[in-house]
Amino acid sequence: MVAQEVDRRALRTLDGDAVILAIRQMIAVQHGVDVFAVVLLKPGQLPKTSSGKVKRHACREQWLDGQLDVVGEWRRDEVDQRQALQPLVDSEGEEP
Repeated sequence: MVAQEVDRRALRTLDGDAVILAIRQMIAVQHGVDVFAVVLLKPGQLPKTSSGKVKRHACREQWLDGQLDVVGEWRRDEVDQRQALQPLVDSEGEEP
């Protein structure tokens, strides 16, 4: 799962679907894996320590409990199965 805060200045013109697709593609290219979910959050929604590190476990729990202020979201189980079977990138790292 990827949780990403959206810059306050970008909220009005946000194309959440395009951002989520770009995140999924970059992770597929860089790491060779597909993610289970991508969540776009309003600024300040990621739980952090006093030193600014993301509290990953708290983030996961808040997401599962529906406590995060989400502005865009994609989950693997919400995707049409035909799309889920298509690779995000081809062998050359390009979009199909």
